[in-house]
Amino acid sequence: MCEIAVSQSYNNWDEKCRCWMQRQYARFWTRPTTPVPGRHTAVREQREE
Repeated sequence: MCEIAVSQSYNNWDEKCRCWMQRQYARFWTRPTTPVPGRHTAVREQREE
């Protein structure tokens, strides 16, 4: 599965998927309904080096 982001644009589809498939992240929505642009926070995993 590949998320296209809040704009739902198909531009650069392959590039976006390649980039996102290399990252681990979780989304926490402010409400349990359909996400609304600007109302969520994306959190990336942080690793110690």
